[in-house]
Amino acid sequence: MMNRLSLPAWTGKKGAVIALLAGAIMPLAFAPFYWYPLAVLSLLLLFVSWQQTTPKQAFWRGCLFGLGMFGVGVSWVFVAIHEFGDASVPLAVFLTGLFVGFLSLYTGALGALIRRVSSQQFSISDLLLLLPFAWLVLEWFKGWFLTGFPWLDIGVSQIDGPLAGWIPVIGVLGVTWLVALTAALLLVAWGKRHWWPALLVLVIWLGGWGIQQVDWTQATDNSLKATLIQGNIPQEIKWDPEQLMRTLALYEVRTQEHWDSDLVVWPENAVTAFYHQLKDFYFQPLAEQARQHNTDILLGLPFMDLATENYYNSMMLLGNGEAFYHKQHLVPFGDYVPFETLRG
Repeated sequence: MMNRLSLPAWTGKKGAVIALLAGAIMPLAFAPFYWYPLAVLSLLLLFVSWQQTTPKQAFWRGCLFGLGMFGVGVSWVFVAIHEFGDASVPLAVFLTGLFVGFLSLYTGALGALIRRVSSQQFSISDLLLLLPFAWLVLEWFKGWFLTGFPWLDIGVSQIDGPLAGWIPVIGVLGVTWLVALTAALLLVAWGKRHWWPALLVLVIWLGGWGIQQVDWTQATDNSLKATLIQGNIPQEIKWDPEQLMRTLALYEVRTQEHWDSDLVVWPENAVTAFYHQLKDFYFQPLAEQARQHNTDILLGLPFMDLATENYYNSMMLLGNGEAFYHKQHLVPFGDYVPFETLRG
């Protein structure tokens, strides 16, 4: 009896609507809104919506939560497909909806699994141990499975809040766990009418604020002067072949202004042509200038393996040495568009 909680059971459509709305408010915790407490409220409502449900009901409510969260939070996918991918509006809407629907299966499956292993009425151990850990595993899995999709990881929403102090200690996923634990503790305080869970919430959040006062880095005798260059070339013309020479000239001139730096960094895909197309007339002369000034350049560009004709989103080190890193973990709609044959 001591482990039982007095929490509401939202039956029928009420619980489904609350789950959907709870997901829809989650993105407001992130930039550019920064209403980070909403992340706690969102999970709290989701957890209650799973209270006293069957695995099937929990699955559908989890899916509705996911539809709300991803439907609001990844609307930029439509922009990527339609405006920059040049797909028609109906096709962009279809692909975006398909993607959001797929992601919502994650939270749906989580709800069904939780209901299979938890008490019919959530116990204190269910709330404090099972649910926060399960949400932590969900976000890790979402960022890893297939190609991964790390957007809307709840820990990121706390970057301007007190919990950000914990990030250097336990990482973003650890802060995700603290957000879920906060929601669970508040539910225990609500269900048991006790003050101690709220006190633990206060300790966690004030502790995060206190840790923010710690300086986690220290200066050493060895210094490195680095310069970051951002061309700010509009996306709609960035990949236009007529823009290529202007882009190359822009980055070369800006780099020449900073030969006193040890390292000059260009953005991802700053160069909009394959390495082998520019190697002789652009990269080799630029590398020679960099060596003369003892400067390294780290830049992003596409790279094609001429033997296999596979191409990569790559980073290149140019200057005192030459090296490449080919990105391995490509994000759908961020690095590539799925269903390319449908898009045309």
